Amino acid sequence: MELPMTVLISICGGVGLFIGIWLLVTTLLRVMAGMTTKLDVDSGVLLRESSWGSGSVNKVRARGCLRVAEHENGWIVRMVWILGNGKLWLPKDRARIGELKEGGLFSPKSRTIVCGEDQVRFFGSLADFVKPA
Repeated sequence: MELPMTVLISICGGVGLFIGIWLLVTTLLRVMAGMTTKLDVDSGVLLRESSWGSGSVNKVRARGCLRVAEHENGWIVRMVWILGNGKLWLPKDRARIGELKEGGLFSPKSRTIVCGEDQVRFFGSLADFVKPA
């Protein structure tokens, strides 16, 4: 059974529209979070890397979509690739790591890093992962 050409064009147009909207939304989220796709920093040697977890980057919430890599000179916070693959550099010499805040009945434990104008709040296992020196 052959599909009429108009149906094929409609399907291709719908897929193209979906991809365009997805790219627009992921770019918007990445920009709002102050993240970039490429980092040009001297991060030093990778010391350890977390599993995927939750947090907020400059008030943009990410559930199960963040990963933190600790390097000699700082942390790289990374968003999962399907949501824009954003990266944010937090140098250790300028970052202030807050105290671990215990969670309540409906809220997870959290810890905040402030670095210049960037504020990253980690929840659950990521809050445990990022510790002051």
